Amino acid sequence: MKINFISSILIFNLFLSISNAQETSWKANRTIDGHPDLQGVWGNNTITPVERPERFGERQYLTEEEQILLHRRV
Repeated sequence: MKINFISSILIFNLFLSISNAQETSWKANRTIDGHPDLQGVWGNNTITPVERPERFGERQYLTEEEQILLHRRV
């Protein structure tokens, strides 16, 4: 009896949460020309360099020694 009561409550909550999820009327803001509005606060505080250091030249891969040196610097 107790298990049936608990399972019926869980099923009821499941249906309730599904019905609430479908009632959202939120829409993303759009610019005047209809594109998504991406204005806001954007962070650029990353340690990833924008440009490749000149010391690596046109090589596609680093040697193991260069990789070890870079990992030690971080």
